[in-house]
Amino acid sequence: MQSPLQLIPNDKSGLAEFGNALALSADGNTAAVGGPADNSGTGAVWVFTRKTQPEGSPGPWSQQGPKLTAQGYIGPMPQFGHCVSLSWDGNTLLVGSVRTDSFTGSAQLFERKNGVWSQQAFFRPGEQAQVFFGSSVSLSMDGQVALIGAPAANLKRGGAWIYTKTVKANGQIEWIGRELMPGDRTIQAFGESVALSADGELAVIGSGGAQNPKGSAWSFDRTSVSNPDTPDWTLPGVKLPTPTDQPAGNLGFGVSIALSADGSSVLIGSRGNNQDGTACGAWVYTNDDGTGWRQQGGKLFASGYVFGSTVALSADGETALIGDWNSQFGGVGFVFALEGQAWAQKGAMLNGPSVGHLEGYSLGNAVAMSPDGNTFLVCGYDQDVDAPCSSFDGANEEITHIFVLMLENHSFDNLFGLSGIPHIMTKAPGATNTYPAGTTVAVTKPASPIMPTDPAHEFADIMEQLCGAEAQKKWKNGDPYPKVDTSGFLSNYAVSRTEIHSGNPRIPTEAERPEILKCFDTPNQLPVLYQLATTYALCDQWFASLPGPTFPNRAFLHGGSSSGLADSPAAWQPAFWLTHGFAHANGHIFSALQARGKVWKIFVDPPTSMEHWMPPPVCLLKGIHYPMTYSFNDFAASVANPNYAEGYTFIEPNYGEVLTQSFKNGSSMHPMDGVNGGETLVKKTYEAIRNSPHWANSLLIITYDEHGGFFDSLPSPVPAPAPNDRAVYTGDTHFDFKSYGVRVPAIVVSPRVTKGTVDHTVYDHTSVLATIERNFGLSNLTDRDKVAKDVRHLLGDTLRPDSDCPSILNNPVPVARAERDQDNAPLSPEGEQQTLASQGYVQGFLSTVAKTDLELSGGGAAELARVNSTMTGLKTIADARAYVMQVAQKAEAARAANVVGRM
Repeated sequence: MQSPLQLIPNDKSGLAEFGNALALSADGNTAAVGGPADNSGTGAVWVFTRKTQPEGSPGPWSQQGPKLTAQGYIGPMPQFGHCVSLSWDGNTLLVGSVRTDSFTGSAQLFERKNGVWSQQAFFRPGEQAQVFFGSSVSLSMDGQVALIGAPAANLKRGGAWIYTKTVKANGQIEWIGRELMPGDRTIQAFGESVALSADGELAVIGSGGAQNPKGSAWSFDRTSVSNPDTPDWTLPGVKLPTPTDQPAGNLGFGVSIALSADGSSVLIGSRGNNQDGTACGAWVYTNDDGTGWRQQGGKLFASGYVFGSTVALSADGETALIGDWNSQFGGVGFVFALEGQAWAQKGAMLNGPSVGHLEGYSLGNAVAMSPDGNTFLVCGYDQDVDAPCSSFDGANEEITHIFVLMLENHSFDNLFGLSGIPHIMTKAPGATNTYPAGTTVAVTKPASPIMPTDPAHEFADIMEQLCGAEAQKKWKNGDPYPKVDTSGFLSNYAVSRTEIHSGNPRIPTEAERPEILKCFDTPNQLPVLYQLATTYALCDQWFASLPGPTFPNRAFLHGGSSSGLADSPAAWQPAFWLTHGFAHANGHIFSALQARGKVWKIFVDPPTSMEHWMPPPVCLLKGIHYPMTYSFNDFAASVANPNYAEGYTFIEPNYGEVLTQSFKNGSSMHPMDGVNGGETLVKKTYEAIRNSPHWANSLLIITYDEHGGFFDSLPSPVPAPAPNDRAVYTGDTHFDFKSYGVRVPAIVVSPRVTKGTVDHTVYDHTSVLATIERNFGLSNLTDRDKVAKDVRHLLGDTLRPDSDCPSILNNPVPVARAERDQDNAPLSPEGEQQTLASQGYVQGFLSTVAKTDLELSGGGAAELARVNSTMTGLKTIADARAYVMQVAQKAEAARAANVVGRM
């Protein structure tokens, strides 16, 4: 544990009770500190920020702007800042004002943009007196769900209100709320403490209990709803068992509560009797198997201390922080760690610098912990003195931001095989394919920037490309993968009709066939990629995760497996895609990061025209909703923010014209769209990161989902480890997943990478997972990413000088005017009436549209039936385009309003 850093306000007015409430962002670099007595009871909240230093250590705290105060009419002495809660990215803040308007109370929601906070919502339950609404508050990870306690409501029995952010049909934002109540109506002070799971789907509410001195705690689950205007919660809630080892003198069990990210663990504190150290404590309960809450181990306590009135729990539920007021330091904290099934105190107590003896009674203290369990905040005060707050940090992470950009459909040799870069592994010079018999075609350069037709790349096509036509014909489901000799690229391109559709209506002519074997003149045709590859690290043994197309390979990138899927999605299968999205048996990297308390963000390069709007493949994943993605137009500004909290950032290109499957007007580098858009996206991505304050602590990986049918000369030298997870989906192709796909390009960018590195390590897309997991301390998802090589060995201890890392890259090669005009030409009315392709990209993308539609409609049986009926009725491109535009309007309105759809 590092030496503590102090948080000291610069505009405090009088005795503020500074530190009565604390909250931390997920990365531990934004802190909110409440002082409800500031300015004679008006109250205030101070926001502090800091930056990670190049060596990975946290910098000093500084106050961000002036203190926040209550907005609007709230009456005298509202005690704004009695409690606070932050979203994980630190950009949404919920503040309780417990004495607003003669003790009715209120809560106010603020959002931070460009370092400036502004009020966005005002919550209050009604006009009845003595409610103390705002005594406790909690926000979901994304700031979309707010839980607010009122322990003196309902004639002092108490209550809690939960609000969900929604966007109405007219585009207005509204917070829809309802009251949560326990089954036992005799208890009092219900709502004294509240906590939400990260996704806002589980609430735990405590009752310190004036008439029930031992107290209690209750959990509530959100159920699937059919109407988003009436969020449905299980009522009256489930009471947690009384601790088996609760001391006789213990009072106020439930006075403090903290939840793990997934809601499977809860930490509950008590106030004790404020005298006897053996009568206080905190208890952990788990419900990880869904069978009910049970106590995990015994009481947590520190001998000789009276603590438990404030608690915090890490996102993974394995680190607990429990606070205690202390006469010398103002506030202290005790860290406990879970080892197996037992909890044990970890290290010495946390305390700030000595402020001398604080006279008078202990009035309060607070603790907070970042969800990743790496930053701790403690504070306290008494009736005479505000003590400074102190933060403590665990191990440093030199790489605090990992960025991944995955483009489309190019093999390694296609982009780099004849690049002239020294030391790369390739047999492209002199390589050939033969088709028809007696006609041999050699690998040459330059390649065409825009392919005349779309090369096939479904599972059977790739087997022919890698193993030859005869081997593919003999293979049967379940057989081992045939021997790879890279002999069938030309023959497959010449005859395969897999990609024949409205955007690619023909197979190539005889004169066009050699295009499949051509390589780019990389320095002259791909100046952006060439500059990055020669300035940082080029990986020449990075393979697609399976010999299959886009959707299963991207599934491997996100979850270490394709859950049994080896081909592109077939025609509409509602049960397949709408049961909450594409599922991985062990979850995906976004859910794993969330469980560890790490923040992530997805950016999507927007379409040049709304006619090309489409949610990207990542939005098909379970729990990933299109409105939670961000426009790449905002990427540079977001990363330039010193408070950019996201540990993992995934970037999706613009896929262009998906419905015809020509993919024109995109930035994915799809073969028929050309390379200019992708090079432009790479340039913008790199320059935003390079010129941000996070450059020294960032890692960027650029790669391609699969080879797109293009020739590559080198098979994998080793077999692929099977994921060994449960096959959620079984299609027509049964594959053992023990073979990698075709080699694809990958570039690793960091100021810690030695210039001009050519890395021969064997990687696949799960190497991205391995890098993220090992950098942030996550567990593996499958057996594939468990043994995958990560790229961290490319990172040295020394930062290269800025002069050695270009801040501006070369410009991409411009697109010819005639090609641009052709891309921008709309499809003819006759073309719009063509039949939709029954398999391939378009079906996968339309599934993301349907999933988005259902989520924005609130789910439920009626909406599911509507979406299913709509999808099965899509016969033509025109049908699909009309439906996509309907969903686009709802989705963009929700995203603009920062409203996440839920089911």
